[in-house]
Amino acid sequence: MITIALWNETVAAGVIGATGGVVGGALTLFGVKWTIDKQKWDRFLDTSQIQIVNLSEMSTLLSDFINEFSELGNLAPDQHEKRRIVENSIRDRARKIYLLAMNSHSEIFKEVIKLEKEIITEVRNGYYNCESEDSGIKKRIKNCSELVDKRKEELTVLYNSILNNTKAP
Repeated sequence: MITIALWNETVAAGVIGATGGVVGGALTLFGVKWTIDKQKWDRFLDTSQIQIVNLSEMSTLLSDFINEFSELGNLAPDQHEKRRIVENSIRDRARKIYLLAMNSHSEIFKEVIKLEKEIITEVRNGYYNCESEDSGIKKRIKNCSELVDKRKEELTVLYNSILNNTKAP
């Protein structure tokens, strides 16, 4: 029966056309998938560079918090103007960290929100204890810093492995 069907030109053309359609569709599907995957990697490379820079800036801002809180704690009660300047600096730093964290990892963002609330409370209440390792603000800053450094390291390794066309560990 197959031999008879192949002698019929109409059937042979139909089989060849159907086979060509399936092969062409498969190649198109493969090409579209490859293009989408490449766009995802390109977008990741673009955004990860920005995130690495933002995480570096966030790390610097976090490390300066402890110094500012210590400075506030060491000010005499009558140094109102200096106190106001340092408090405003702390609030500005907290806002910058918050904005940087918005485009970061969700775990970092959640921790930054907790830190920001604690900072606002401490500044409002005039309590600036960062000298003790057990102080809540110092623990929160340290936790944020560790999360930021960990995420920065992960992104840097992944980014470099993609640039070097190797797999990430």
